[in-house]
Amino acid sequence: MSGMEPAPRTTDLASGLRVVVGRLYRQFRQNQDGELTPSQLSNLVTIEAYGPLRLGELAEREGVAPGTLSKGIDWLQTRGLVSRIVDPQDRRSSFVCVTDAGQQLLDQLRETRTARFAQRIELLDDRQRAVLVEAIEVLEALLTPAPEPAPAQAAAPAPEKAGPPAAAGHTPVTGSSR
Repeated sequence: MSGMEPAPRTTDLASGLRVVVGRLYRQFRQNQDGELTPSQLSNLVTIEAYGPLRLGELAEREGVAPGTLSKGIDWLQTRGLVSRIVDPQDRRSSFVCVTDAGQQLLDQLRETRTARFAQRIELLDDRQRAVLVEAIEVLEALLTPAPEPAPAQAAAPAPEKAGPPAAAGHTPVTGSSR
């Protein structure tokens, strides 16, 4: 970009990036995940990264309800990609972990996707590759959580209400115990 051209608007950049990332994702995902849905693949990757996990922990990490997750985990277990291990501390509970077959599938998917990206990158000239190196750094910066906005102004604390005097030897309890 020359010094005379105006900088693109943030919303235009965001829209263009969203479209390109979506198209790249769809292209590289096609026919590579076997029978796995995006949710099942996400579950498998999360279990690999953080497992063994209880279903509740996995559901929290995936941002879904445990009941929603259970059907997908059953499907993965039926195909031998995950297994359930009874919690020795609480036999009513179990952990889900990736099996050797699940790990092999994840490794194969990663290898296939990397090879497909490498094929495409081979078609780029040196300048485009240099831009791609910089773009990767920028994309990684986008993954960093944005700082929380500063509050406009802190409200003054509400005056304390007078309550019954505390019994001798007891500390008054305020707020919820939950």
